Amino acid sequence: MSTPATVVTPPSHWYSSLLHFIHHVGVYVSDSFVALFGKDAAHTFAVGAESLLKTDLGKIVAVAVEEVQSLSTGTDKMAAALGKVLTEATKVRVRSSVG
Repeated sequence: MSTPATVVTPPSHWYSSLLHFIHHVGVYVSDSFVALFGKDAAHTFAVGAESLLKTDLGKIVAVAVEEVQSLSTGTDKMAAALGKVLTEATKVRVRSSVG
């Protein structure tokens, strides 16, 4: 009798977890958004949101979200992530204004 093969799943990158979450949120609200604002506005919003994640601030937000994943509640996660984003964004702003 042969032993069953074990499938090893590589750990997913935190970007993929974030994108997966954003996708599910997008699917959940997309029908309502399209009904309220129209298909063109929904598309423009989606393109803008993706562009925002590629900016320096978007990268800071993505890192902050990943760092707070282990916290227990949504409120704790949100507060911790917002604190990290504000701290890092302030550091970047100070560095850019200094030189």
